Amino acid sequence: GRLRAMALVHQSIYRLGDDSALPLREQLDDLARNVLVAHGRHDRVSVSIDAQAIELNAAEMLPISLMVNELLTNSLKHAIAPNAIGSIRMVARAEGAALSLRYCDDSAMAAGSLREGSFGIELLSALAGQLNGSITCTPGLQTTFSLDLAPESLTLRKAS
Repeated sequence: GRLRAMALVHQSIYRLGDDSALPLREQLDDLARNVLVAHGRHDRVSVSIDAQAIELNAAEMLPISLMVNELLTNSLKHAIAPNAIGSIRMVARAEGAALSLRYCDDSAMAAGSLREGSFGIELLSALAGQLNGSITCTPGLQTTFSLDLAPESLTLRKAS
């Protein structure tokens, strides 16, 4: 799955050119579709993405793609039962020079059930650190992961 996420970013770079900015919403949409299909869950789990017109370079898009891939995979393996209907929501907003990405799935995670030191949490923290950011998890009726990132060259397209 992680290799698939990296390949998707590299495919977009190849299609758009090395110095092009990549649209975050399209990347998240393509990544979610690919992960759902790879896990055979595309007919039972819906993903909604609400993202501003944010463009990132490949060096910024790669860690974000890997983080979202990890979160999607975790939701499909541990949060949403294999034969259940489920939903995942992502919201991405530019806040000044920072990027805020909220990821929420249907799982009800009890406080303290997220294992500190697990490979997934360590990976998410390390990848967020590459973008001068952090990740937090809010358990409850729905589990929400908040990624607050400060990549160096966040670009917003102007609305036409």
